Formats: sequence, structure tokens, C-alpha cells
Amino acid sequence: MVLPPIPYGLAVYVLVTCCFCLISSHKFIRVLGLALVGALAISLWSYLTAFYSVWCFFSALLSAVIYVHLRHGKELSRLVRKYENTARRRFRSGGR
Repeated sequence: MVLPPIPYGLAVYVLVTCCFCLISSHKFIRVLGLALVGALAISLWSYLTAFYSVWCFFSALLSAVIYVHLRHGKELSRLVRKYENTARRRFRSGGR
């Protein structure tokens, strides 16, 4: 499959939305950047038929993730830490 050349505007957009997320000092933003890169790869894979539709779909999903993070980030972080601590204790005790 041969992809058409990516326009300069799209290249700049990808640089701003994806790449700068990957160098953030915040873990959530780095994970978001990885999700954006994955969404971009899937969108480019389907480029010939529906690039912009697929990209907008993933962007909407990731926007919802950002909303949930901003709205409930502290509560979610506490739940994740609690789960990680419980999993660590179970692992150390041999799964009991």
C-alpha cells in the first residue's frame, strides 16, 4: 500500500499534537501521546478510504479521556495506586 505524501499542515499538526506529548514530564500526557501516535498509525493505515474520519473518531475518544482525567484525575490516581499496592503485596506473598 502506497500512501500519498502528507501535507505540510498535517505534518505540523501531528508534531504539535503527538510528539510534544511524548516529551512531557507528566506520565498521563506521555501515555496520551502514545495513544495519539497509535491512533495516527491506525488512521494512516486506513488512509486511502477514511483517514480524516478515523482520526476524528480517535480524537473524540481521546478527548473524552482527557475530560475524565481532568474531572476525576485525583480519585482515579488514588484508585490506581491502591490497586498497584494490592497487586504488589499479592505478588510478593505468592498470590495469596
